[in-house]
Amino acid sequence: MRPAKRACDGLVHRAFSFLAFRKSALAAVQDQSHAMSKRLAVLSFALLAAGVAQADDRFIYATPKDHPTMGQIVKGGGCAPKDNTVRVLKSAHPLDYAPNWTGDNYVGMAWIFMPKRYVVHPDMKGGIYLEGHLITPRAAEMPDDLFILFAEWHCPIKS
Repeated sequence: MRPAKRACDGLVHRAFSFLAFRKSALAAVQDQSHAMSKRLAVLSFALLAAGVAQADDRFIYATPKDHPTMGQIVKGGGCAPKDNTVRVLKSAHPLDYAPNWTGDNYVGMAWIFMPKRYVVHPDMKGGIYLEGHLITPRAAEMPDDLFILFAEWHCPIKS
């Protein structure tokens, strides 16, 4: 074999070796990139979930001092509106009206609210809400969890 051909073959062999190495290195980088993208997505989701949980942590889900327990309210038959201007809310925020309870729609005096738990906003004066179900005068339970302001409803208690 001639020396020029051997040198050329050697260069070709090194070039193919380099290309094979580069291809395997590129595949490894892509695998690492894909794995890193997955980790980043999981981390982002975890941070988002933690942020949502933290945003929800501003509420206290316990019976406030000097208020009846849920058991006492349920034994008493639930809560009745003090008048027909009470608000029915979709969250524990005084201006977050439930979709069917805005404008001319109002709760009549024969409706009942059966609470499941207290939701207290510690930074808001009078921010004591009840979460539960609204029951019509014909004893039909509204399907969604709703919120009411405790101060707008009369909740008789039974020990």
